[in-house]
Amino acid sequence: MPRILLPILLLIIVSCNNQPVHEKTVPDHTRERTGQRRRREAKRRQEEHRHEIFHLKNDSLRVRDPLLLANLKTDVVHPREYHYELTTFGIVKPVPGNYAEVSVPFDGRIIRSNVKLGQKIAAGTPLFEIFSPDYLESVRTFLEAKREKEIREINYRRKKDLFDSEIISRKEYEEARLEYDLADKEFEKNLELLKIYKQDTDNVDISRPFSVVSPIAGEIVRNEIMVGQFLRTDAEPVITVASLDRVRIVANVKEKDLYAVGADDEVEIISESMPDRPLRGRIIYISDIMNEQTRSVEVYVECGNPDKILKSGMFVTVNFRHTMKDVIIIPSEAVYQDSEVCYLFLQTGEGAYARREVSVKSVGNNLLLVRSGLDKGNIIVTDGGIYLR
Repeated sequence: MPRILLPILLLIIVSCNNQPVHEKTVPDHTRERTGQRRRREAKRRQEEHRHEIFHLKNDSLRVRDPLLLANLKTDVVHPREYHYELTTFGIVKPVPGNYAEVSVPFDGRIIRSNVKLGQKIAAGTPLFEIFSPDYLESVRTFLEAKREKEIREINYRRKKDLFDSEIISRKEYEEARLEYDLADKEFEKNLELLKIYKQDTDNVDISRPFSVVSPIAGEIVRNEIMVGQFLRTDAEPVITVASLDRVRIVANVKEKDLYAVGADDEVEIISESMPDRPLRGRIIYISDIMNEQTRSVEVYVECGNPDKILKSGMFVTVNFRHTMKDVIIIPSEAVYQDSEVCYLFLQTGEGAYARREVSVKSVGNNLLLVRSGLDKGNIIVTDGGIYLR
């Protein structure tokens, strides 16, 4: 019997030795509780550390850490003068009154041309002549009115002398005066009509053609006159006179930048063709009408153009220089944004700081214009405020 039990016992021992040894496992829910416990411990230590540095009281943060205090830089707010520069584009246009497109007031045929392209002329210079039956009829009517006035004037003066001598009655005298007044008004009407057409009314003659003259002094910048061409009053102008010694630039300024332009501000105009020769101008008008599509306003600038650098229709760069007085300018590093709210930190006491919402506008060079939220004498954190967030 002992001999039988011994082999069985040996077999059981060998079987046990061949079985793999399993490591002790930890259930998943135990590991999760351990992780939560560690996170709570870390948060607790973080809160304890924060409590050692800050103390929240009446929306103020009190800093207790000397090292952190050393990293906070502050500055006193003082309104000052600031020169702001804004760059946009503009279009060169002639100054109204220095540009004229000449057409004809009567239907007629061109019989003579008196000027050429590029010619400099004075106001009243004859440009071309046309033969027009309508004009000749106007001249005939004018001459008849002139003659009728002369006759009525002679008759009126004669009747006046007779009335003064008590030879004729007052009725005859009044009738003569009325006839003269009517003739004089008819003459003046026809005279003014010819003056509108810039004609020499002292030498007007029914045998002379209609002379089209320049309404302004300047240069012939467009000439499409062809002798023998028949023109109608509704035809396109055939000649253009312009004086570009002084030009107007119409610049577009966005709604958000309107605060940076002011009446009589000096402006620098730079053309792409000659960028090394900027011209100086001045704002003459800021439009009261905003373009609804572009959300911009037209700003009118006039400048001298003696060397004809600027051409009508040219696109130019416009640099506005605006001086703002008593404004608060702060570094952009002092301001933080939370959603749509901008804020910074004020120093309210020794080691005490408070969050303050502000309205700001970028003016470039890492500077911000404060529109609201700060007053003169406020002490703000200009650097290191990230530690107070």
